[in-house]
Amino acid sequence: MMRTFLFSFVMMLGFLTLNGQTVLQIERSGSSHTVKLSPGVMLQFRLKNDPVWYSGELVRLIPEDSLVVFHNRYVRLDQIEAFRRSLYWPTRLGRNLFWFGVGWSGFALVGTATDGIPETTYEWSDVVVSSTAVATSWLLPRIVKHKVTRFGKKRRLRILDLSPVERN
Repeated sequence: MMRTFLFSFVMMLGFLTLNGQTVLQIERSGSSHTVKLSPGVMLQFRLKNDPVWYSGELVRLIPEDSLVVFHNRYVRLDQIEAFRRSLYWPTRLGRNLFWFGVGWSGFALVGTATDGIPETTYEWSDVVVSSTAVATSWLLPRIVKHKVTRFGKKRRLRILDLSPVERN
């Protein structure tokens, strides 16, 4: 029983590693840092001389022909101009700024109402801080949405086949 389980586990590991032998690599000139994309990843890309951003799942890479196979099209590697990925930190920061602005106004109103000092009031500075935080929380995710990686002089895109070479 244990032998059967072990054999099945080793076979599954073998099949999982076979799938990741061909990768799409993003290189930056002058840097040893690379980004490797395996089949199965969702990409947003733009083709040369085309303003439209396409989205698709990377299905297969064909290094002999320099082809990238998406779920709905084939694209030559030299025709890809840029990749784009969504940024999540502007939305998170915007949400925190919104609650900061609401909290600032809330604490200023509660403090003014409950401190027992008639000279303290809800001032224009409280309005400015709260409204600036809320406005920034609304604008930030709309201004900063994506990070675009363009290919050309500084960055290069290539297909690497990392499968072992068969010897005769």
